[in-house]
Amino acid sequence: MSLDMVQAVIKGYGDAILDQQIIALQSGFWSAYYAGTKHPKPVQEVAEDMIQRHKKQDAKPMSVHRPDVDVDAFLAMEAQFKAKLEQQGR
Repeated sequence: MSLDMVQAVIKGYGDAILDQQIIALQSGFWSAYYAGTKHPKPVQEVAEDMIQRHKKQDAKPMSVHRPDVDVDAFLAMEAQFKAKLEQQGR
């Protein structure tokens, strides 16, 4: 599977999750409506907010550059941690 296909699957899954969230939002709205809550927030307003946040997230590039990790520094820190742990255990 190519990278483009993986990214398309990820985007499609995100869209499906958004659809399920909006359906759950509608169910919650109507159950609150019939339960007699005083100030229900309009479904359209909440759904539009969810869609806008989803669009902003889609606009971000999928691959974000991460700085290289200094493995030697990590191993040194881990060795120090293990040494302190052994000293405390004795």
